[in-house]
Amino acid sequence: MKRVEFITIENEPDLIVSFAIAPSAHRSLTLLRSPQYESLIPEYERVVSVSFDPSEVDGDSLRSVQ
Repeated sequence: MKRVEFITIENEPDLIVSFAIAPSAHRSLTLLRSPQYESLIPEYERVVSVSFDPSEVDGDSLRSVQ
């Protein structure tokens, strides 16, 4: 388990949650969802994007959380 230094949340127009990863907090884990576009794509493609680099075009997708 990794400790986070702080969490940043934005909710317009996209939903973004960024976690600054400890101990140096120079890296962050970003979760992104764009609900305004979800009606344009099939339901199985509506995912939360996960990235350590926000400029990544092809990041990973979050399917579930336990």
